[in-house]
Amino acid sequence: MHKNMSGKLAVKLFLFLLVVAFLSACGSKSSSLPPSSSGTGTDTGTGSAVVGTVSVTATLASVTVGGSSSIEATVKDSNGGNVPDGTAVAFSVSDSSFGAITPLSTTTVNGVASATFTATTAGTVTITATAGSVSNTVSVSVLDIVATVTVTTTPASVTVGGSSSIEATVKDSNGGNVPNGTVVSFSLSDSSLGVINPQANTYNGVATATFKAGLTSAGTVIITATAGSISSTVSVSILGADAGSIEFSSASPQVIGIKGTGQTETSTITFLVKDVNGNPVVDGTLVTFTMTGLNGSEYLDPTTTSTRNGEAATFLHSGYVAGPVMIKASVDVNGSTLSSSSSPISIGGGVPTSRSFTLVPDVINHPCLNIVNCQATISAFVADRFGNYNVLEGTSISFYTEAGAIDRNVNVDSTGAGSVIFRTQNPMPADVVADADETALKTYVSNTWGINTANNPRDGWVTVLATVMGEESFVDTNANGIYDPGEKFTDIGEPFIDKNDNGVRDDGTGSDPFEEYIDVNENGQYDGPNGCWDGPDANPAYTCTGRELGRMIFQWTKVMLTWEPVNFAVTPSTFTIANGGSQTFYVIVGDTNLNHPSPGTTISVSSDGGKLTVNNLSSPLADRLTKFPVIFSFTLTDSDPNDTDPPKNVAAVVKVVWEGVTYSKDISGTID
Repeated sequence: MHKNMSGKLAVKLFLFLLVVAFLSACGSKSSSLPPSSSGTGTDTGTGSAVVGTVSVTATLASVTVGGSSSIEATVKDSNGGNVPDGTAVAFSVSDSSFGAITPLSTTTVNGVASATFTATTAGTVTITATAGSVSNTVSVSVLDIVATVTVTTTPASVTVGGSSSIEATVKDSNGGNVPNGTVVSFSLSDSSLGVINPQANTYNGVATATFKAGLTSAGTVIITATAGSISSTVSVSILGADAGSIEFSSASPQVIGIKGTGQTETSTITFLVKDVNGNPVVDGTLVTFTMTGLNGSEYLDPTTTSTRNGEAATFLHSGYVAGPVMIKASVDVNGSTLSSSSSPISIGGGVPTSRSFTLVPDVINHPCLNIVNCQATISAFVADRFGNYNVLEGTSISFYTEAGAIDRNVNVDSTGAGSVIFRTQNPMPADVVADADETALKTYVSNTWGINTANNPRDGWVTVLATVMGEESFVDTNANGIYDPGEKFTDIGEPFIDKNDNGVRDDGTGSDPFEEYIDVNENGQYDGPNGCWDGPDANPAYTCTGRELGRMIFQWTKVMLTWEPVNFAVTPSTFTIANGGSQTFYVIVGDTNLNHPSPGTTISVSSDGGKLTVNNLSSPLADRLTKFPVIFSFTLTDSDPNDTDPPKNVAAVVKVVWEGVTYSKDISGTID
């Protein structure tokens, strides 16, 4: 009898508590005003008060990349009053690639907890504020830093085979230049009309590409320049020959060797002659050939020939001097003399041009910051102004390095390529002053994980310099193969080792490092660009005081020396997840300079309870040049929110395998 009474009392008590919970839930209220939102729930919070609602607002519903918005979470108890001061509120973002929020955890004052969201990438991010088990969200739009793109072309019209310089001026929302290195993509409305560099980086707000018209098609091509989500267009007119014309058809091959070198010494030059209706002229029409040459005993044979099926051909025979030549064909059609010129034909031994000089390492990230004789292969590639590389065999390229040691030089092979070995040893990479990105990174790392370091990612970067005698590149507007007065060119100064990676030669004053340079003219001082196009084969009409017939051109590449992931941390380090709740953890994995670990490093997360979700992690790590560590997050969620069991002990493990060595972080807590 006593046992039956106890059972009935227990049933009645359970029903009473169920009714109380139902009435409490029915009494909750919520409201929302853009760009804020509120959530309701029941939670005991950190004290005796019950959390009823969480409302989240953003002072700015949209910000540009690099901007910030203040996020406020207003927390009310079940009676609509402020929760007690000190109630814990956690903030998180839906995708950390769009930005970061700090602090991740704080407490209320007068019912309000505040944090700041700082944007890094364009998109829409959802920010969640959680007090106890009650959460709510607000969205912030991150706008592209690019506000306007303006495109110009010089010249606005070219003949077939000609070139035009395309400049895209990119401004931010304040009307200032976007940061150097902003990527601008270029595309054509009709690829049959020519080609253009697919992308270029801005310098002082301007990105430059070269459009080269095709050899056979006339018309108007629309060129689109796109930076971020902003695009602009410009038109270039391509002028063809009039009806009743002679057109250059081909040069086969385009490059021949100097006489006596054992290379091919003859090129077939073909022109197509059309009548006034655009059809091939009748067979037997006489065509005369002349040459603008090098006076090195090169010659044409024949100098006069007759057409067949509208085509007329002659043979170019090389001489003893290297350089470009052009062939002019003239025809008398119904009493009118029509003429056309070939594209430049290269007779061996051209010189490297700065536009084509390329330098690449086989591996960028080397786990060798504290190891001697780790090796990397550095490969150099050269080509002349016409894009030919097979005429440069034997050209000598010299190498220099900021840290470690490197082979002195290499002679390129028949493909215009050569490789040397870089190895690690003293001296070490130069310590440089943190730039704005690195300063922001270190602040974020300190605030999030409590890691403080005087090092910067670029303290692990090594600049490798390669030089070769050649010429400054230019835009061959009239496609005649030589530099003409007024054509745009790349003006370069003496080579130097760019230790702080800013693209400018620094002399060691103030916080700048002293950057070694090559005193090409041996005048005892560094000389920048001279204002002249430097190189051979300019139009005789071009004069410029200080012009050099040969210019030492140069190129840089970067390798990165990293070490073990000493900056490895997880926050928070413990957790208590309520029934139906979740906890997000933030992980950093970086070396002593806050750089990515070496390629092939694997990172994994596991747990023995709850539902695990890993965000923004790609493993194994790829080989790339970085200015930041690996940063990602993972979330543990109660996988059975309807259970009535007591909280269970759960352990999560973050494991890093670097160069065969395993590092791990254990995080323990409970899930209800």
